[in-house]
Amino acid sequence: IKKRLSTDMLPPDLSERQRFMFFAELFEHFSNTGELDPADDVPFRAAMNSIHVGTTMLGRCDGTFTTVRREKRQVLATNDDRYCLARNTGSHESRVTHRGREFTMRPGSMALLKLDEPFFAADGMNEKRFTNVHLPMATLRALAPGVDDLVARELEPGGALSLAMDYSDLLLRHPGAVDEAGLAIASHLMDLAALGLESRGRLGPGSA
Repeated sequence: IKKRLSTDMLPPDLSERQRFMFFAELFEHFSNTGELDPADDVPFRAAMNSIHVGTTMLGRCDGTFTTVRREKRQVLATNDDRYCLARNTGSHESRVTHRGREFTMRPGSMALLKLDEPFFAADGMNEKRFTNVHLPMATLRALAPGVDDLVARELEPGGALSLAMDYSDLLLRHPGAVDEAGLAIASHLMDLAALGLESRGRLGPGSA
């Protein structure tokens, strides 16, 4: 299943507030993962696309917003217990709060989040760009025991984790390849993520 949503799809005669409200409504149907707060100093713009392969999801978002958050209501509404491996593909640091811990995601770094718990990301900048992969909980825990110890921490770029995100970005740019490969895509991503996380678990969260 492939989805795409962009402010370019909206009617051209909307006010800035109407553009955001219209987009926010569509975004809730596109993905009930979280909410966005628009930047005050630039026109609102956002583009996102996602590919769902079984219970694995690849997604990318780029836009002029200051905050990304997942509230308790989204947690309850979606009943989603997957892990979200996210990479900051923007040019600025992002401050994230999750599981009562605040940490910084530098450009290129990653973080492992749990979708059955709220999170909040804000950095004061008016533009954000990130890639994320949602991975089934039971499978990832079986392949990478101790993975929960890596949740809500900055994971530096490098190794199999970065390769998994590079692979996701490549597939999002060439969605036709997913049609050919099918569920093998999800298997490859899971293997790369599990190898990378297991390695980080042995060497420490900040290790490449």
